[in-house]
Amino acid sequence: MVRLRDSGLRASAALPAGEAERVTSPVSRYSEVSFAVSDWLESPYLQRLTSRVAYQYRLRPEEVPDLLQEVRIALWKAGPDLQVNVTWIFHTVQHKAIDLVRRGRQLAERDLQWTEVGFAPTGVDSELLHLLRARAALLPDRLRGFYALRYEQGLSQREVAEKLGLCRGSIRWLDQQCQQRLVKGGA
Repeated sequence: MVRLRDSGLRASAALPAGEAERVTSPVSRYSEVSFAVSDWLESPYLQRLTSRVAYQYRLRPEEVPDLLQEVRIALWKAGPDLQVNVTWIFHTVQHKAIDLVRRGRQLAERDLQWTEVGFAPTGVDSELLHLLRARAALLPDRLRGFYALRYEQGLSQREVAEKLGLCRGSIRWLDQQCQQRLVKGGA
């Protein structure tokens, strides 16, 4: 079996004469060789591949660990004994990066909508603002605290997570619950 750290970073001149013409990129050299998923989970090459794809999709540097985690979860769900090639791993990383980009765009749009309602720029109906604040007052304590940090103080999800000592997934869940309860009418 070929070691992953040697997988594809050599020049095509180092290949045997028959293979040099057929290989166009270092990754394609091992696209036909399969590795166990458990090898990929421990491989430093997975981190480099994830960083490279994150750069291609213009993800922020702080999103790279999230992408790596999503990829590792996908690999773990595939099973440790499954044999996969570099192409499969690369496409999985790309799909997860696209998911992060889409999720980020959806969250940004939703945050913009709720921020506009929560901060009430001039010209917003005062009755609507009063109704929103009345519904926010009916929220359970935990959601009311989240609402105060996120929508009254205008903190980002990351800042709220740091203040509350929670992971970003929990903050997203709190955000979703808060918005659903506000739409339904409080409790």
